[in-house]
Amino acid sequence: MHMITKKGVKVSNLTKHIGGFGVGCSPEGLIALGMVRFQQSKYSDHYTEINSGKYTLKLFTDGRSINTFYPEFTGLR
Repeated sequence: MHMITKKGVKVSNLTKHIGGFGVGCSPEGLIALGMVRFQQSKYSDHYTEINSGKYTLKLFTDGRSINTFYPEFTGLR
């Protein structure tokens, strides 16, 4: 847990239990991957291969909207 203090007074706790980001992917591409994964979450697997890399598509929702989405690198093919 990280804490921001201002002159000894606790201002805010900065925590995030889950999350990540894709390096080299455009924001539009990452949003598109997340939307496809969200729409097909009941019917498709959670793994993909992009440019010889294997990824697990991590998706966390509240049932109606995306809270966090990121591709997790799992190795090369």
